[in-house]
Amino acid sequence: MSYYMRGGLGDVKCKKTLLAVMEEILQPIREKRKHWENNIPEVYEILLEGTKLARQRTEETLGEVCEAMKINYFRQFHHSGMGNMGTWKSRG
Repeated sequence: MSYYMRGGLGDVKCKKTLLAVMEEILQPIREKRKHWENNIPEVYEILLEGTKLARQRTEETLGEVCEAMKINYFRQFHHSGMGNMGTWKSRG
């Protein structure tokens, strides 16, 4: 730092060094981006699978929340071949 403050290292040299480091770091990221850019169907498949997993986990978590809050009355609903109507199970 003191070398910089004495004028031994200028802004241009700092910026060039920073640019070189950033280019080196960003190169693998750019290559991966190019790969995915050329494989859009695979990207969509990955997103679809991730969405399915997220929905499943969300349902599980919501079930746990409802159970903890004692508002899980829909889980007591029993379908008895009446389409979406169904009947309520007795608690007795």
